[in-house]
Amino acid sequence: MLPPVLEIYVLWHPGDSRGREFADELVRHFHGTLFSGLIGGAVEVYVRSRGWRYEGDSPRPIPFNAAALPQGMRAARFVAVVPVLGTELATAVQSDQVARP
Repeated sequence: MLPPVLEIYVLWHPGDSRGREFADELVRHFHGTLFSGLIGGAVEVYVRSRGWRYEGDSPRPIPFNAAALPQGMRAARFVAVVPVLGTELATAVQSDQVARP
């Protein structure tokens, strides 16, 4: 199986509803007819919002390093991160809110 050429990660705060809407739109765009001529999986879109280990934790890590991939998976040629900067994320960052389990 060929590795993807491009992986796009859309990242937003779970309290910002526009983040989910934007992520869904990107998924539809890259998996729609415009890119249908590409080999399957050439462009992948992933979403990150919820905490990885517990609510309030940061989302699951984004694999920028090929060595971090499990079971010999091959890394994408390009990785793009699209942060959706809403008011919830700004508030969390500004007030340094960190939830702990």
